Amino acid sequence: MSVKNSVYVLPTSDQAREDFQWLLREIEHGGGEGMVCEASLVDGLSDQEVRGLVRRRARRDYAQLTKELRGLGGFR
Repeated sequence: MSVKNSVYVLPTSDQAREDFQWLLREIEHGGGEGMVCEASLVDGLSDQEVRGLVRRRARRDYAQLTKELRGLGGFR
């Protein structure tokens, strides 16, 4: 089976697993297909490095969103 549209990577946790199971049900309910899998990297980044990448990306995305919202007015 090929991964066609996208792959999302999050550090493993009970909350992340639950969120992805919910998202998968919503996708399937809408007629789509998906799968939730857990993987280990054999070579390359450690789990801690992946967590750091996810956190840095989230901080950057939230900073950009905050900037855009402030540009709409009424937000400080």
